[in-house]
Amino acid sequence: MDAAEAICAAGDIEATDILDLLTQLVDKSLVAVEAHGQEARYRMLETVRQYGWGRLLEAGEAAAVRRRHLEWFLNLAERADPELRGSSQRVWLERLLADHDNLRVALESSRADETEPEVGLRLAGALLWFWFIRAHTREGREWLEGALSRGRGASAPARAKALSGAGTMAWRLDDYESASARLEEGIGLFQQLGDKWGLGLALHFLAHVAMARGDFKGAASRFEESVASFRDAGDDWGRAYSLGCLASAVRNEGNYDRAGALYEESVALFRNLGDRSWVVDPLAGLAAVAEKQGQHRRAVALAEEGLRLAREMGHSSSTAIALSRLGQMVFRGGDYQRALALFQESLVLRRTLGSREGVARSLVGLASVALAQARPEHAARLFGAAEAMRDLVNAPLPPADRVDYERQLAALQKELDETTFAAAWAEGRAMTLEQAIEYALAPDVY
Repeated sequence: MDAAEAICAAGDIEATDILDLLTQLVDKSLVAVEAHGQEARYRMLETVRQYGWGRLLEAGEAAAVRRRHLEWFLNLAERADPELRGSSQRVWLERLLADHDNLRVALESSRADETEPEVGLRLAGALLWFWFIRAHTREGREWLEGALSRGRGASAPARAKALSGAGTMAWRLDDYESASARLEEGIGLFQQLGDKWGLGLALHFLAHVAMARGDFKGAASRFEESVASFRDAGDDWGRAYSLGCLASAVRNEGNYDRAGALYEESVALFRNLGDRSWVVDPLAGLAAVAEKQGQHRRAVALAEEGLRLAREMGHSSSTAIALSRLGQMVFRGGDYQRALALFQESLVLRRTLGSREGVARSLVGLASVALAQARPEHAARLFGAAEAMRDLVNAPLPPADRVDYERQLAALQKELDETTFAAAWAEGRAMTLEQAIEYALAPDVY
């Protein structure tokens, strides 16, 4: 109703007339009304919508209505942006999900209007976290890159934010060269602007690029810069976010004591903020540290808490991480069937997210299950497919995971003669992404 009043009131129609007009249209079955929780939402059949759009065009009012529509949904996206990083995330996610198609129409309108490139950059930049959380990675990257190509004359703040967003999406899609270029350009602008918060976020994702490439020392250094920048900005959420990821860089180097302390600090900050969504990732990391330190029961409890919260909050990427982490815990505890289900669910999610590196992680988990279930040839194909995925994006296995990985490969090579092992491994490496995923999901592999 708020959107209808803001967008449709013009000329002889006052905002106070909208409810009565909508009621008349509902009574005539031209508009349908639906309950969405506490809110009523209105929609039209496609044929009615097309007819109405035609009348707007005939009346010469289409451009003005589209402009008001764009302004309304730009305002909504910019209000939602900071709320997606905090305790109100779920409420705002649901609001944006309900208006996802309206947001797409607004983005189309911004693309069509070449006179104000700033608006398109602002709208795409404001939707970064929505796309990030809901795994609309490719779509988000396309909108951000398109807005950047049209908005070269836009203000530095709008360009810096969109550059950071485009770099983040490129990282999620394993395009590390583009990610680095976009993020470094954004960092330069944020430094010129003195924007400590924006700088902290761009440094955070540049650190993720370094970590994906296996440069854990470089990643840790960038995350430390990010923590400092968020501290200077007075933002505890950003500090908690980067502390948790700094812990992961440190853990991947094998320093579990420091990693555990950093994860604890991140979890405490998120909990003080009442944030039940972003606390998931440091909880998963803390579970991994507990497992490495021989605290299996605590590791499983932490991993299960993280997965429950990730599901509750609808956070796709965190759910994929939590599923994989819990899969590792229960696998080490000997529950192979549950581990299989968890790894397969994580694999399906990671296919949606579009990350080959993430897919490789799930494939390694499934290869471990196949080996434990006395299916060594299947395990060799899955290990080979995982290696091919990593090679494609130049994402080496972290040192902290290499000991277990090499132990499993040694066990696998004892189960197969050299010729059979090499043939199965080569078959796995030759699989496309979709072929590897379909193979890993097949019931007769385990």
